[in-house]
Amino acid sequence: LDRSPVKAICHVFKNDCGEALRVARCESGYRTTAQNGQYLGIFQMGSNERRLFGHGESPLDQARAAYRYLVRSGRDWSRWSCKPWY
Repeated sequence: LDRSPVKAICHVFKNDCGEALRVARCESGYRTTAQNGQYLGIFQMGSNERRLFGHGESPLDQARAAYRYLVRSGRDWSRWSCKPWY
């Protein structure tokens, strides 16, 4: 669970697993080490978002941080470049 991004994402996002997997695949190819400027990890969260919601090296830590961010945003994926409906 802690090493598999797909399992970690589904464990954390539960019913939203499919949407979260589509976003993560598009954002990073499920790579925990993905980086694009200030954006890091599976969900490519920016420095401010990481400060507010956490980050970590493991897929589980990164999925939990992204889930906190999604919930705080009203379960709105619009803050991500990639959307689950693409």
